[in-house]
Amino acid sequence: MAWAWLLVLGTALAGCQVAPPRPPTPAPAPVLTTGLPSVPPCAAGSTAILSTGVSVTFLGADKADPDVCLRRINGRPYRYLLGFWGGGRARPGSETERQALRTVMTGPVGTKVDFPLPRRGALWIWQSATVTHLGDPLLPMGTGAPRRTILLRVVRHGPPDRPDVAAETRWWIDWTTGIPLKQQDVIRMAHGEEHRTVWQVRSLAATGG
Repeated sequence: MAWAWLLVLGTALAGCQVAPPRPPTPAPAPVLTTGLPSVPPCAAGSTAILSTGVSVTFLGADKADPDVCLRRINGRPYRYLLGFWGGGRARPGSETERQALRTVMTGPVGTKVDFPLPRRGALWIWQSATVTHLGDPLLPMGTGAPRRTILLRVVRHGPPDRPDVAAETRWWIDWTTGIPLKQQDVIRMAHGEEHRTVWQVRSLAATGG
């Protein structure tokens, strides 16, 4: 019957075996609360494919103005102040406007700046803008690792006697390259806010790579 005792002893020892230690849980990415060390120069030599299928090539700065960044979108040229401002037809921008944008981009989370907008015609309703640094989140990409961004909220205001006339847009701007990675409009409805993504970069690669 010695074999029976050996079987019982072996079973008991097996039950006392200690499970191997679990691998340590990766530490969460640090939450940044600072602004950019400086506004990156205009991106050049990269091509992005947006969620809409549109191809965007970044061509660097205008030779006459290093703050104006050039892009080619589906073969057509566009110009943006500091890489994202101006709707693709960048005006020169006043020094007040430029400095306000730089202040928000390089300031800590919570930095907010108000500044007047130049009139663009008889039907132009926007008179001022408020830009706020909301955070520095990691933005998931369609391909590749998430990218650190600076998240800006831009609110354009109508006449002072019409506080209901406003438009809000949010921009996720790449921390390293200054390339806008996502644009989202915020629509205020009777039941609350609705966030509508206009476009998002799905992939970003060196041109010709």
